[in-house]
Amino acid sequence: MRTEFRKLLDGFRQIEKQFGLPPNDVASAVAAFLAGSYMGYRNANFPDEHFKPLVAPMREALATDARFAQTGHAERQDMFEQLATLGMLMATTQIGLQRQPDAGIEARMRQTGKAYLEAFLKTGAERVRLTAAGLRVD
Repeated sequence: MRTEFRKLLDGFRQIEKQFGLPPNDVASAVAAFLAGSYMGYRNANFPDEHFKPLVAPMREALATDARFAQTGHAERQDMFEQLATLGMLMATTQIGLQRQPDAGIEARMRQTGKAYLEAFLKTGAERVRLTAAGLRVD
């Protein structure tokens, strides 16, 4: 299992390079987590061009979060790894479902994506939109 998680994190490293993002950036990992959760909840792909506009507001939110400001380097690294890995797991599973549909996995992905979005954003998942302009809550 550790090897599989390492592969997911390595996959995220490729995304960092693709989009010119700094390594180990928690805001990028948050964006990946939200994008992967959104993909699972909506049973849909997430366009590449929507990713970078999602990172900027995550960076702004973290910059103004007093609790985040108090976290140490090790805690931030753990946060980065967990969120990046979960985001990649959700995204790669969703991509796999596009190739090989499975109603049971799809249902669990919808439930999991919904739970992640609602817990993280503190709003109903049905209100969340990830667009070319970034995160929007209707």
